[in-house]
Amino acid sequence: MKRAEKADRIGEMLEDLYPNPPVPLHHTNPYTLLVAVALGVAAWWWFTSEKPRRDHERAKAAQVATAAAEKANTLYRWRDANGNLQVTDTPPRGRKYERIGRQPDDGIEIHGNRD
Repeated sequence: MKRAEKADRIGEMLEDLYPNPPVPLHHTNPYTLLVAVALGVAAWWWFTSEKPRRDHERAKAAQVATAAAEKANTLYRWRDANGNLQVTDTPPRGRKYERIGRQPDDGIEIHGNRD
């Protein structure tokens, strides 16, 4: 059986099951039809452009909040010009530093004699 024959057979079955299908969009005058179409276009626009944009903004805000929380839980370990170990909450300018967490992981010791 070819595709066209299947389509015709399905069409006949549907015609037998639903001889007079109801029209889903009833309108009493052209104005109500225009309003219904305008609402449909507005809903289409909302779901295809506005909602994804807001979802993207929410995801970006969550990413920024995560970065801020990570920064709030970060200390910077570095050595000054005299070789003294410094631990500050802001990174030094022009010096190498190591980023460490405020709360070390369990079982890990932090020693001040590392370079």
